[in-house]
Amino acid sequence: MEEPALITTALREIRRLRQRVAELEPAADDPVAVIGLACRFPGGASGPEAFWGTLADGVDAVGHITDDRWNISQLYDPDPDAPGKLYTRAAGLIDDIDKFDAPFFRISAGEADHMDPQQRHFLEVCWEALEDGGYGAPDHRPSAVGVFAGVMNVEYGQLARDINAFLGTGISASVLAGRVS
Repeated sequence: MEEPALITTALREIRRLRQRVAELEPAADDPVAVIGLACRFPGGASGPEAFWGTLADGVDAVGHITDDRWNISQLYDPDPDAPGKLYTRAAGLIDDIDKFDAPFFRISAGEADHMDPQQRHFLEVCWEALEDGGYGAPDHRPSAVGVFAGVMNVEYGQLARDINAFLGTGISASVLAGRVS
Protein backbone atom coordinates (compact mmCIF):
# COMPACT_ATOMS: atom_id res chain seq x y z
CA MET A 1 0.00 0.00 0.00
CA GLU A 2 1.30 3.42 -0.93
CA GLU A 3 1.96 6.09 1.67
CA PRO A 4 -1.01 8.35 0.63
CA ALA A 5 -3.33 5.33 0.84
CA LEU A 6 -1.99 4.51 4.33
CA ILE A 7 -2.59 8.09 5.45
CA THR A 8 -6.11 8.05 4.03
CA THR A 9 -6.86 4.74 5.79
CA ALA A 10 -5.43 6.08 9.06
CA LEU A 11 -7.48 9.29 8.82
CA ARG A 12 -10.67 7.26 8.21
CA GLU A 13 -9.91 5.14 11.27
CA ILE A 14 -9.22 8.25 13.39
CA ARG A 15 -12.54 9.77 12.28
CA ARG A 16 -14.35 6.51 13.07
CA LEU A 17 -12.76 6.32 16.54
CA ARG A 18 -13.53 9.99 17.26
CA GLN A 19 -17.16 9.35 16.33
CA ARG A 20 -17.27 6.33 18.66
CA VAL A 21 -15.77 8.37 21.52
CA ALA A 22 -18.37 11.12 20.87
CA GLU A 23 -21.12 8.48 21.12
CA LEU A 24 -19.78 7.02 24.38
CA GLU A 25 -18.85 10.23 26.22
CA PRO A 26 -22.41 11.19 27.24
CA ALA A 27 -22.83 7.81 28.96
CA ALA A 28 -19.78 8.56 31.11
CA ASP A 29 -21.67 11.50 32.65
CA ASP A 30 -24.76 9.48 33.60
CA PRO A 31 -25.65 10.00 37.26
CA VAL A 32 -25.29 7.24 39.80
CA ALA A 33 -28.54 6.21 41.44
CA VAL A 34 -28.56 5.02 45.04
CA ILE A 35 -31.50 2.64 45.13
CA GLY A 36 -30.96 0.87 48.42
CA LEU A 37 -29.46 1.87 51.73
CA ALA A 38 -28.52 0.10 54.95
CA CYS A 39 -26.10 0.76 57.79
CA ARG A 40 -25.04 -0.15 61.30
CA PHE A 41 -23.57 2.34 63.74
CA PRO A 42 -22.87 2.45 67.47
CA GLY A 43 -25.74 3.43 69.71
CA GLY A 44 -28.12 0.83 68.30
CA ALA A 45 -28.39 2.58 64.94
CA SER A 46 -29.26 -0.36 62.69
CA GLY A 47 -30.67 1.29 59.60
CA PRO A 48 -30.82 4.77 58.12
CA GLU A 49 -33.85 5.89 60.17
CA ALA A 50 -32.28 4.72 63.44
CA PHE A 51 -29.00 6.39 62.51
CA TRP A 52 -30.78 9.64 61.74
CA GLY A 53 -32.61 9.40 65.06
CA THR A 54 -29.29 8.92 66.86
CA LEU A 55 -27.92 12.06 65.19
CA ALA A 56 -31.07 14.15 65.57
CA ASP A 57 -31.47 13.23 69.24
CA GLY A 58 -27.81 13.89 70.02
CA VAL A 59 -27.31 10.37 71.36
CA ASP A 60 -23.86 9.71 72.80
CA ALA A 61 -23.08 6.34 71.22
CA VAL A 62 -19.82 5.91 73.13
CA GLY A 63 -20.07 3.58 76.10
CA HIS A 64 -17.94 1.56 78.48
CA ILE A 65 -16.16 -1.46 77.05
CA THR A 66 -17.55 -4.61 78.62
CA ASP A 67 -15.73 -7.87 79.22
CA ASP A 68 -17.85 -9.66 76.63
CA ARG A 69 -16.01 -7.53 74.02
CA TRP A 70 -12.51 -7.24 75.50
CA ASN A 71 -10.98 -7.97 78.86
CA ILE A 72 -10.58 -4.29 79.60
CA SER A 73 -8.84 -4.88 82.91
CA GLN A 74 -5.99 -6.58 81.05
CA LEU A 75 -5.88 -4.03 78.23
CA TYR A 76 -6.35 -0.74 80.07
CA ASP A 77 -3.53 1.51 81.21
CA PRO A 78 -4.07 5.23 81.89
CA ASP A 79 -0.67 5.95 80.35
CA PRO A 80 -1.25 6.65 76.62
CA ASP A 81 2.34 5.65 75.90
CA ALA A 82 2.08 2.21 77.51
CA PRO A 83 2.83 -0.29 74.71
CA GLY A 84 0.07 -2.71 73.77
CA LYS A 85 -2.50 -1.05 76.02
CA LEU A 86 -5.66 1.03 75.65
CA TYR A 87 -5.75 4.32 77.55
CA THR A 88 -9.52 4.56 77.45
CA ARG A 89 -12.29 2.39 78.83
CA ALA A 90 -14.86 3.65 76.32
CA ALA A 91 -15.65 2.93 72.68
CA GLY A 92 -18.38 3.28 70.09
CA LEU A 93 -19.37 -0.35 69.54
CA ILE A 94 -21.91 -1.91 67.21
CA ASP A 95 -24.54 -4.04 68.93
CA ASP A 96 -25.03 -7.77 68.32
CA ILE A 97 -21.58 -8.29 66.82
CA ASP A 98 -21.81 -11.95 67.84
CA LYS A 99 -25.09 -12.65 66.04
CA PHE A 100 -25.05 -13.92 62.46
CA ASP A 101 -27.44 -16.09 60.47
CA ALA A 102 -24.81 -18.25 58.76
CA PRO A 103 -27.26 -20.72 57.09
CA PHE A 104 -29.07 -17.81 55.40
CA PHE A 105 -25.82 -16.95 53.62
CA ARG A 106 -24.98 -20.63 53.02
CA ILE A 107 -21.97 -20.40 55.31
CA SER A 108 -21.15 -23.27 57.62
CA ALA A 109 -21.06 -22.73 61.37
CA GLY A 110 -17.33 -23.55 61.37
CA GLU A 111 -16.59 -20.94 58.74
CA ALA A 112 -18.81 -18.34 60.44
CA ASP A 113 -16.92 -18.88 63.71
CA HIS A 114 -13.70 -17.85 61.98
CA MET A 115 -15.08 -14.87 60.04
CA ASP A 116 -14.13 -11.37 61.10
CA PRO A 117 -17.29 -9.71 62.46
CA GLN A 118 -16.81 -7.04 59.77
CA GLN A 119 -17.43 -9.71 57.13
CA ARG A 120 -20.55 -11.00 58.86
CA HIS A 121 -21.99 -7.51 59.30
CA PHE A 122 -21.02 -6.52 55.77
CA LEU A 123 -22.98 -9.46 54.34
CA GLU A 124 -26.02 -8.62 56.43
CA VAL A 125 -25.93 -4.90 55.65
CA CYS A 126 -25.48 -5.55 51.93
CA TRP A 127 -28.49 -7.86 51.96
CA GLU A 128 -30.51 -5.20 53.78
CA ALA A 129 -29.47 -2.59 51.19
CA LEU A 130 -30.49 -4.88 48.34
CA GLU A 131 -33.87 -5.51 49.99
CA ASP A 132 -34.28 -1.78 50.58
CA GLY A 133 -33.70 -1.26 46.87
CA GLY A 134 -36.24 -3.94 45.91
CA TYR A 135 -33.65 -6.55 44.93
CA GLY A 136 -33.88 -8.97 47.87
CA ALA A 137 -35.64 -11.85 46.16
CA PRO A 138 -33.44 -14.10 43.99
CA ASP A 139 -35.66 -13.58 40.91
CA HIS A 140 -35.34 -9.79 41.24
CA ARG A 141 -31.58 -9.51 41.46
CA PRO A 142 -29.93 -7.08 39.06
CA SER A 143 -27.54 -8.58 36.54
CA ALA A 144 -25.02 -5.73 36.32
CA VAL A 145 -23.87 -4.65 39.77
CA GLY A 146 -20.56 -3.49 41.13
CA VAL A 147 -19.53 -4.37 44.68
CA PHE A 148 -17.00 -2.08 46.32
CA ALA A 149 -15.94 -2.53 49.93
CA GLY A 150 -13.84 -0.31 52.15
CA VAL A 151 -12.32 -2.10 55.14
CA MET A 152 -9.87 -1.14 57.81
CA ASN A 153 -8.45 -2.49 61.04
CA VAL A 154 -8.37 -6.19 60.29
CA GLU A 155 -6.88 -7.31 63.60
CA TYR A 156 -9.41 -10.10 64.09
CA GLY A 157 -6.83 -12.65 62.97
CA GLN A 158 -4.73 -11.82 66.01
CA LEU A 159 -7.48 -13.35 68.14
CA ALA A 160 -7.37 -16.65 66.25
CA ARG A 161 -7.32 -19.60 68.58
CA ASP A 162 -6.33 -22.11 65.94
CA ILE A 163 -5.29 -22.23 62.32
CA ASN A 164 -7.72 -23.98 60.01
CA ALA A 165 -9.08 -23.91 56.48
CA PHE A 166 -11.45 -21.02 57.21
CA LEU A 167 -9.02 -18.62 58.83
CA GLY A 168 -7.51 -17.24 55.60
CA THR A 169 -10.80 -16.15 54.06
CA GLY A 170 -12.33 -15.35 57.44
CA ILE A 171 -9.82 -12.61 58.22
CA SER A 172 -8.96 -11.37 54.73
CA ALA A 173 -10.52 -8.03 53.78
CA SER A 174 -10.07 -8.80 50.09
CA VAL A 175 -12.82 -11.42 50.10
CA LEU A 176 -15.62 -9.06 51.17
CA ALA A 177 -16.66 -7.93 47.72
CA GLY A 178 -16.45 -11.50 46.44
CA ARG A 179 -18.68 -12.83 49.21
CA VAL A 180 -21.37 -10.32 48.26
CA SER A 181 -20.96 -10.90 44.53
